[in-house]
Amino acid sequence: RYTALREEPAKTTDGKIIDLRMNAGLMADLPSLTSSGANGVGLFRTELQFLIRNQMPKRSELKNLYSRVLEAAKGKEIVFRTLDIGSDKVLSYMPNINEANPALGWRAIRIALDRPSIMRMQIEALIRASNGRNLSIMFPLISQDSEFYKAKELVDRVLSGEKRLGHNIPNELKVGAMLETPSLAYAPEDFFTAVDFLSVGGNDLKQFFFAADRENELVRRKYDTLSSSFLTYLKFVINRCKELKTPISFCGEDAGRPIEAVCLCAIGFSSLSMRPASIGPVKHLLRRVNLEELSNIINSEIKGVFNHTPEPLAENLTDLSESIKVNKSDFGIAVDPDVDRLVFFDENGEILGEEYTQVFCSDFVLSKNKGDTVSTLSSSNALKDLTISYGQKYYSTPVGEMNVVKKMKEVNSIVGGEGGGGIIYPELH
Repeated sequence: RYTALREEPAKTTDGKIIDLRMNAGLMADLPSLTSSGANGVGLFRTELQFLIRNQMPKRSELKNLYSRVLEAAKGKEIVFRTLDIGSDKVLSYMPNINEANPALGWRAIRIALDRPSIMRMQIEALIRASNGRNLSIMFPLISQDSEFYKAKELVDRVLSGEKRLGHNIPNELKVGAMLETPSLAYAPEDFFTAVDFLSVGGNDLKQFFFAADRENELVRRKYDTLSSSFLTYLKFVINRCKELKTPISFCGEDAGRPIEAVCLCAIGFSSLSMRPASIGPVKHLLRRVNLEELSNIINSEIKGVFNHTPEPLAENLTDLSESIKVNKSDFGIAVDPDVDRLVFFDENGEILGEEYTQVFCSDFVLSKNKGDTVSTLSSSNALKDLTISYGQKYYSTPVGEMNVVKKMKEVNSIVGGEGGGGIIYPELH
């Protein structure tokens, strides 16, 4: 479906070009650089090579792997994240620390700074693998500027040692940090000028921002990336980086969800990193959206022009669809109550995958498939005139005649008729 876009830029209708990169962690991921159309690897998870072994890898083994990764990239930038273990990523050959709150405990850069020999060995392997090529590395879970400075000092010492040994050092070395804790946004200005780049680690940042464990199904789906509070915080981070000329990108699951992705770009992110399969759908939507118009909608919400709700942008679906330049023809739409998310069906009645979940497209038509009954929206203005209950609030406009049927799980109740109707959660009956 997206093959034709592979070589095309992610250029919005108002002329902004977004840098789309992929996440990786194994050599097997690298062919996706070409097939997905990614501009590079925004996150290479180096911990996977530690996790799949029953003993600490040797420096020479890591050097050989990193060298093959750089060769496979054919000049595209690879950002290597240094060892990110702890919490849910436990090495079998290291002592297992029993912690009450492992996500907030001894992990990532905290382990690296307490066990510098491991980090030193990995940095040596990366520098030797670069063999004169450009090298980009970043440290995970930096919570305060002092952690970055200590880690950067270790890199500088290793670099000096490699020079003395006569090894070929990187042509250019960029050292960045992942912003995964809210505190880092308030670091002194000197930190923002010292770091070569920042990458917002959306998965961890969101759980710390909302104090909601992302592994806990009871709470993790209650909090939305597009909430006013989280968007306001991200915009604050972006503005600090813009002021101090610090390159910033966004990395995480939300970067690969088309609607979330365009909203992140609308508030100021110009680089996103995601799983390879998401690049096509995200690029497809970006090429149809006017970011300036969407930015105005979001800024108005942040400033309180609209009523604040747990899902603020849902209230403005009409405005959002206009911004994306959708031809509002018939298509399949429902609410999946399990994930609080709009669900779309293709022309065969099949539910589209997660990467399509919030893509508004003109060619989605809801129909019957293999005997299953599904709802059909007959209104030619289906999206604009749809009444949707989202969270705990209704968003209503008149809706045309709607054929009322049911589909297991995806739709709990659909009501319709002349003059009104909509999709309703069971708990709101």
